[in-house]
Amino acid sequence: MLEFETRVNGALARHVYVVRQGGISPDGNFYKVVYYRPNENPELLRFQIFHKHSDGLEALTLLVFKEVAKLTRKS
Repeated sequence: MLEFETRVNGALARHVYVVRQGGISPDGNFYKVVYYRPNENPELLRFQIFHKHSDGLEALTLLVFKEVAKLTRKS
């Protein structure tokens, strides 16, 4: 499990939970993500992403934020 948060002036702005589905596969894994946005609508975003473990933590984190950006993009 990976967990990270963003704070602004000490106040919680975002909190993220990422859980790998199954064991580590060299071909990659699906990860369940719960993205908490206090005082936003909707407060919770839930989605899955696909990531190769060998690509590293930074790549996984970037995938999370790219998906959040797509889901919250205003039309």
